[in-house]
Amino acid sequence: MTTYTAPISKEEATLAIKAAGPFTYFITLPFLKPKGRSCLSLNEGIDQFNALCHLMNQKLYGRKYMKQGHFMQGYACIEDHAVAGEHFHALIKRDEAQFMKDYPNFREIFYQSASKLRRYNPIKQTHCYNLTQPDHLDVQYLPKHLLVNQPGYYPNRYDDLATYLIKQRKKPLYLRRNRICRIYPLSVNGIDICDYGTGGL
Repeated sequence: MTTYTAPISKEEATLAIKAAGPFTYFITLPFLKPKGRSCLSLNEGIDQFNALCHLMNQKLYGRKYMKQGHFMQGYACIEDHAVAGEHFHALIKRDEAQFMKDYPNFREIFYQSASKLRRYNPIKQTHCYNLTQPDHLDVQYLPKHLLVNQPGYYPNRYDDLATYLIKQRKKPLYLRRNRICRIYPLSVNGIDICDYGTGGL
């Protein structure tokens, strides 16, 4: 998968995402914010998304997925949430040759894996509460006729999910005072954070 240096145009970024398709799934991973608790930090959110990818890759490709170099392919983006900090979206390819089996199916694997995400309390050195709720999670199945799976650039068409991801680039995102990218190709680790202008989209 090609990595571009930012900034590049919206059209180039959109076409870069679509070139990595076709995609079969669009997932949404928001986090809970119980009353009296702080939002997850950006670092915590990234760690939890990567933990989700790890759990899903194990179920989809087996426990030796890292060694074998098999993992979910696609693009993920970090999106702001008004109440609970950042949440994550990802476009994911269906890899028929590498997925071990279709049962349990992708949706079940996503929900099962997300249900295992828990917030860690470094003071008590324990996991203190679940970070997800099934009602807030989402998996969309993307038929081949959708715009995200069609060549071309469709500005302002948010039914093209590649365009939907790219709109997240408008607002800068900072981690420890460094501006970072919002959109990343999935790697064996989930997403590998990089400074804006050095990779990602």
